[in-house]
Amino acid sequence: MPAPTTLGHVLLGLLHQQPRSGYDLRKVVVSTPMSLFSDSPGAIYPALRSLQKAGLIQVEQAARGGRRRSTFVPSARGRAAFVAWLRQPPSQDDITRLWPLLMLRLAFMDGLVAPADVTAFLARLQTGIDAHVVELEAFLAQHRALLPPAARLALESGIHDARGRSAWLTRARRQSSRSRRSPA
Repeated sequence: MPAPTTLGHVLLGLLHQQPRSGYDLRKVVVSTPMSLFSDSPGAIYPALRSLQKAGLIQVEQAARGGRRRSTFVPSARGRAAFVAWLRQPPSQDDITRLWPLLMLRLAFMDGLVAPADVTAFLARLQTGIDAHVVELEAFLAQHRALLPPAARLALESGIHDARGRSAWLTRARRQSSRSRRSPA
């Protein structure tokens, strides 16, 4: 079976939080920062069917107000696939191009991966973002004289954003390490 799509992983994450219907999932997607994904029935329901066909979710039927309502829950195989996705080391491409998805993975980690895995994930992100800053700064230094003013400003914005992410990661790693040391 093919691995779940990005939307499939997001749906698995939401279903790990609590069983939900397709309609409930659509509401969460549209009303949260996850709105970068489509909440259309043409996206959500095919993704749910694909997850079900792959054996990653199960359907539970319940009567509610005289109507049958289908909710979805992750199967044991779905839980394992989702946790494997959370633990997957981020690539440099993920770090430079898919930051919102990495933050979504981080948001889903609590209770599903060990605190040490969260700290390691943050460390990998910081190593990657710091390498990206070095690359951007080297490009700027080499091409500054050739860049039109607006292009230079755009590049400087990217460097500024990446430095800000690195500073945030320093704080996040410190907080994550402290929470590992504090008693549960």
